Amino acid sequence: MNGKYGMIKPSGEVKVPFEYDFIEYYDTNHLSSEYYNAKKGKIYSFYNKNLIKIGESYESLYSDFTVSNPIISFANLDGKFGVVDWEGNVIIPFLYSEEISFKGEKFAIAKRGKKFGIISNQNEEIFPFIFENIYELDGVENLKNTYIFSNKREQKVVNLNGKVFLSDYKTIHPIFYDHSKFIVEKNNKFGVVDLRNKTLLPIIYDEISDWVEYGPEAHFIKINGKTGLIAQKTFKEFIPPIYENFIYRNGFIFASKKGKYGILNARGEVLCDFLFDEIKPNFGFGFRYNDEEDKIYAKTGNQYYEISENGKILKTISLQEFKEKTGKTKIK
Repeated sequence: MNGKYGMIKPSGEVKVPFEYDFIEYYDTNHLSSEYYNAKKGKIYSFYNKNLIKIGESYESLYSDFTVSNPIISFANLDGKFGVVDWEGNVIIPFLYSEEISFKGEKFAIAKRGKKFGIISNQNEEIFPFIFENIYELDGVENLKNTYIFSNKREQKVVNLNGKVFLSDYKTIHPIFYDHSKFIVEKNNKFGVVDLRNKTLLPIIYDEISDWVEYGPEAHFIKINGKTGLIAQKTFKEFIPPIYENFIYRNGFIFASKKGKYGILNARGEVLCDFLFDEIKPNFGFGFRYNDEEDKIYAKTGNQYYEISENGKILKTISLQEFKEKTGKTKIK
């Protein structure tokens, strides 16, 4: 009406005044629920299914807020987060710095100022607001409500009952495919432990990789500037960290040792002896970049070659071709 939006009942009764720039549903169920964002200038008003205003914010809401999930967190006009129920009653006061999500549980991580703590759905302080960050562990069977608490001195793994699983580590990082095992840091060295604090990999390494989804099915380790591999899940070292340069591509490892380059397979078996001054795969090796074929190039002195994975020279090439084919590829 007159360029403004409101809401009426089928009887014509005005329930939301005609003063808004637009009104829209909010949820993640593709317009299946009756809750609304109504914007006027810079301010959003939130209306429930009975068209009663339940809050205001400078940000619109997009959530699965329903009667079956009857609480929602948002930032008020002062920029503070709290929680209201579906009728607008304040459940958690607007005192917090980030959105509060209970996820169907009775407890939630919350941030007040610059510090994190844990509160109940009755706004009881379960863990004080003294932590730099808190991360909930997930995907661990029979281990609900367990968290990594982080401050400037250390990280520790503790459950809501106060049971400490791990402590006295500078960093604790759950391995992405198994959150019951952790890459830990102590005295600037890294290793792997489980929830019983049993050492699965000695804490002696300068680096340990986590992500293994795209291969190899192993973790990279580095010590004294040299790289090797340990097996996924068992953490047994099967390629010792003796290589100065090391890159994995599609089942092949291009590496150097004592200044000479060779090629290994993913099991650590030497395919090409360490005889060349340089070996590089082409830029798209293993990725079919622009439908480019996988090829390997090598250098000895001032001579440049295309070689097979076992080091057989297939043909001589020019320096220019060598640079064009490998210029975007660096051995790491």
